[in-house]
Amino acid sequence: MQLLLFFHLFFMPARQPPQPVWSAAELARANTASDAAYLTAAEKKVILLVNLARLDGRKYLQTYFQQFNPIPYANMAGSGNAYLESLKKDMEAAKNLPMLQPDEDLFKAARYHARDTGKHGLVGHTSSDGTTFAKRLPRYVQGWKTMAENCSYGYEDAVRIVGQLLLDQDVPSLGHRKSILNPELKYIGVAIAPHSTYRFTCVMDFCAKFAD
Repeated sequence: MQLLLFFHLFFMPARQPPQPVWSAAELARANTASDAAYLTAAEKKVILLVNLARLDGRKYLQTYFQQFNPIPYANMAGSGNAYLESLKKDMEAAKNLPMLQPDEDLFKAARYHARDTGKHGLVGHTSSDGTTFAKRLPRYVQGWKTMAENCSYGYEDAVRIVGQLLLDQDVPSLGHRKSILNPELKYIGVAIAPHSTYRFTCVMDFCAKFAD
C-alpha cells in the first residue's frame, strides 16, 4: 500500500485544471459573420475567433490559442518569451470588447490586397502599384474615422492565422495584436488568398465609421 501511494504521489502526472468551455450564447454573439454569404468558411471563422479573443481574452488563451501554441496558460508568464508573456497580460485585460461586424466593402478592400500581394509575392501594406493602405482603403470605404490592417502569411487555417497575429512574434510594435484588441474598431473585412512565396496570406481590414 505504501509503495502504491508513493507511486501516485511522485510518478503520476499532476491533474490539470479543466479547460473552460465557450457557451452557445458566447459563440452566437461572436459569430457575427455567420450570414455573410460573400465570405468563405475559413474567413468567417477568422472573424469568429477574433471576436472570441475580444469577448474573453483569458478564455481564448486557454482554448483556441493552445492549438497554435501549446504552452499551458499557467506557464505563459514564466515562459521566457517576452511576446508570449505580454500576450498573457494583454489578453487578461481583454473582456467584453465590442464585437466586430462584417462589412462587405472592407472585405473587398482586403480581398484586393490579398490577391494583389499574393500574386506578386509581396508582404506588407503597400500594393504592387505603390498604393499605401491609407490611400487604398478609402477607395472602398467612405466615412471612416479609424482604420487598421493586419496581414498574416503562411496559414490558411483560422486558428493559426489569429494565433500568429495575436502573438506578434518579432513585431516590436505589436500592431497586429493591438488592432485585434482595439475597442474603437467596429467593422472588419477578411480575405484569404494564395501567396506565391508563403503559400497563403490573410488580410484583415478594420475601421470605425463617422456614422457610428
